[in-house]
Amino acid sequence: MKPVIRLYICDDESEKFFGEGPYRLLLLTEKTGSLRAAAISMNMAYTKAHAIIDRAEKQLGFKLTQRKIGGKGGGGSCLTDNAKELISRYEKFKTACNDACLKYYNDIFLQNSVKVGCVIMASGFSRRFGSNKLLSDFGGKRLIDYPLDLTDTPFINSRIVITRYSQIEDICKQRDIECVLHSHDFQSDTVREGITRMQDIDGCMFLHADQPLLSHESMMSLISEFKSHPDSICRLAYGDIKASPVIFPKAFYGELSQISGENGGSAVIKYHSDCVRTVQAQNEYELADIDTPQQLDILKEFIK
Repeated sequence: MKPVIRLYICDDESEKFFGEGPYRLLLLTEKTGSLRAAAISMNMAYTKAHAIIDRAEKQLGFKLTQRKIGGKGGGGSCLTDNAKELISRYEKFKTACNDACLKYYNDIFLQNSVKVGCVIMASGFSRRFGSNKLLSDFGGKRLIDYPLDLTDTPFINSRIVITRYSQIEDICKQRDIECVLHSHDFQSDTVREGITRMQDIDGCMFLHADQPLLSHESMMSLISEFKSHPDSICRLAYGDIKASPVIFPKAFYGELSQISGENGGSAVIKYHSDCVRTVQAQNEYELADIDTPQQLDILKEFIK
């Protein structure tokens, strides 16, 4: 299975006047020294070949062929300098389009065989905030709605919310999102709860629920980077600042399930720094999380 694209250059009424046919006709004219001979090589009537070249010339505003006098066979046709430049540009255009087609085909079709899951970490105690920050208003939405909306994409094959709050569990039920309610104390507990439910997934993204300015574009860049390098740990960064979210390959699930205490995924990253690839966020505020009401108010200024 492979993609095939067909390129045409059209006039303002979307009528085709140049593409693979005229391109081949020009190449054969240059090779054979005759438009008539080129038409015969393509099993095309000379009148049709002449009409194709004539139409292209009218749209382009310059001649593509010129009469060649004398020589073997008593004359014929050759390409003008403008025609040679057109061929060169068309070849570059075709190469660029084919490369882009293959890239997107790979990203959308082939790389879909690399499955990415997401664990939304919503278990923080919110001690510095004074109440459950994930229920706070942020630009007309609850803070928890941001990661739930962001991860509602076919590019994430599985997602689960890990929380200690029954209110968050209720929200997830209303949105038909899998949720685990627990009463453990540490971040490592949240990691373990999530990773055990990702065993059939090639890469697990850990996303903190209090990063409301994380953009779809940055998340997709992170997923694309992982799908291109499925053996690497991929994480978001801005300059030298590295933060969440992070995608871990399946090869690291065992280590993630063994962490304890306040340790999170950073404990695994520390011992595998040579396996880490970073993806640059569009701005520093995408990395910002919210710990206090003051931070929430500051970040509201950057809502698009």
